[in-house]
Amino acid sequence: MYNVLGELCVVILSGIMLFNLFMSFTVFDHIHRLFFLCALLVFLSALTNIISINCIRNFRTYPLPLCNFVTTLYFIQMGLIPYSFTVYGYNFASVNHRHKRNIYSFLAFPLIVYTFFVLLNIKTGLLFYYDPVKGYTRGIFKNMTYILSGIYSLSMMVIAVFNKKYLAPRVFVVFLLYPVISVMIIGIQFFIPHFVMTGTSSFALLMLIYLTIQSDLIEYDISTNLLTEKYLTHVLSKGYKGKFAVIAIHNFAAVQENLGIEATEALIFNLSKGVARLFNKNAFVLSSTRFAVLADDMSKIKNSVPVLNEIIRQVKSDYDARCSIDIQIAGLSMPENATSYRSAMDIVNRLLLKPVSKEDETLVVCTDTYVSQIEREKLILNILKRELRLDSQQFQIFFQPIYSVETGKLLYAEVLSRLLNTEIGDIPPVEFVRVAENYSLIENLGMVAFEKACQFMYDNRGFVDALSINFSVSQMKKPTIVNDVLAVLKRYSLPPSSVIIEITESIFIDDFALIRERMIELARNGILFYLDDFGTGYSNFANIVELPFSTIKFDRAMLLAMEKSVEGSRLLISLIDAFKDNKLKVLIEGVESEAQNELVKKSGADFVQGFLFSQPLYQKDFLHLRKGGEV
Repeated sequence: MYNVLGELCVVILSGIMLFNLFMSFTVFDHIHRLFFLCALLVFLSALTNIISINCIRNFRTYPLPLCNFVTTLYFIQMGLIPYSFTVYGYNFASVNHRHKRNIYSFLAFPLIVYTFFVLLNIKTGLLFYYDPVKGYTRGIFKNMTYILSGIYSLSMMVIAVFNKKYLAPRVFVVFLLYPVISVMIIGIQFFIPHFVMTGTSSFALLMLIYLTIQSDLIEYDISTNLLTEKYLTHVLSKGYKGKFAVIAIHNFAAVQENLGIEATEALIFNLSKGVARLFNKNAFVLSSTRFAVLADDMSKIKNSVPVLNEIIRQVKSDYDARCSIDIQIAGLSMPENATSYRSAMDIVNRLLLKPVSKEDETLVVCTDTYVSQIEREKLILNILKRELRLDSQQFQIFFQPIYSVETGKLLYAEVLSRLLNTEIGDIPPVEFVRVAENYSLIENLGMVAFEKACQFMYDNRGFVDALSINFSVSQMKKPTIVNDVLAVLKRYSLPPSSVIIEITESIFIDDFALIRERMIELARNGILFYLDDFGTGYSNFANIVELPFSTIKFDRAMLLAMEKSVEGSRLLISLIDAFKDNKLKVLIEGVESEAQNELVKKSGADFVQGFLFSQPLYQKDFLHLRKGGEV
């Protein structure tokens, strides 16, 4: 009467899937456990259905209470399957679990009612009963299981729609196809009762979910046998609580150059095996030089250091390598320090760049103070994004007066950027400039300061003829920098000679040829250039004379060297003479005392600036000073 071939196939295939899931899952998180439960229920339901059909066929052979019990168990499982699938769908799709308990209660209510009805059926026979003569007989509520499946199918669709923005398009389609496929297969079962397809229906949905959703969650890196970064992102996005750390080879480029390809590959392979052995189901590969691990406490991560160092020692011994291989580990607590993969990696990347206080210190742990620093940096970043505009009252330019050494006359001023009166108070330049550099805002910062300076000169024509403005190396590398500078000057009707661009010595180690080309083009248009902070970086005389500098600014460190000894003073004077012989002027900055000023006068320098003469001034104060007043 009944064809159970489909159910038999489901038992075999779902059994294989269960075995595969058990062997494949490295991390059994909440989502994986729910999916495993779904697969187990499909397996048990199909197996119970085969036994139940055997009872129906041979009801005279088996005791009727046994037949009744097996079929009742089957119907209970048939209620559990759509419920478990829906709970799985909710946990996978939903990001916000604030109403989790209420939703679980809502989803469980139809199942409770249905299960209660199935248990009462032993007395009522409204769903089915076994007649001593006719055998298995359907009751008047025989389609109740279909109704329950319909309720959960509809619930799955509602869950998908409400969480659409959090789901990948193909996953969203799967959630919508769930009820469609279910209805199609159940429809075949309804119209062809003797061909049993209830298990087939469940298994088809299980396979659909497995191939589309679970395949995204079970990801391994074949070369290392570790879980991938994608799965790590998933784990941390589900509210992980514990310790998170990244293990990195700090000097990988040097290691690869010294060890060669074969030894480097052996090193990575052995390190990945070691990480997998130490952290078992909580080890991930991020790149060829980085691994991530999860642990209950930081001591386990710290205890891994000797093991990893021993692996490195063994590889070096096997390949007779003498180069240093530095392992650096950065760790933090979740959710105390970070609440997502992105925020955790942001902290870790910063920690890995921090210089260690001791040579043998491998593990750097995030502290509350460091988190506070990062939060402050984020606030500064938001302030910069908001205030880097021409009409900003918080991003201001100040003026550091520059004087002639020979006459003592105020000539012009250096423009200094300031970030004032923000929601976190005045922000020091060294702090907001660093943030601007780290988040690619330094070009914008430089151009806004430049235009503010040009606007100030335009508004005060006749009193302010020239200003020096700091440009960053990245700003000079911008392809449109020449046109941008000339366009601003044209907008404010300023001659190119009113602008002096100051550039630090870092140009000599970063795209020197490219920046040289841009500088020469701007110089041809009348822009003047100063070399800023000479004596602290990488410049040499040969490089300097290649570039169109008009003035060399000696850093305060050079002045202190002159002040410290007669030899230092003699050397500095010789250097200044050499520059002046090549038609370059010299400006010494950082003068803070009369004694230092006397040294500057004896040195032969042309210009001077420092706190002895003036602090950086507000626009109105500098203008007042320029007009002959006193500040």
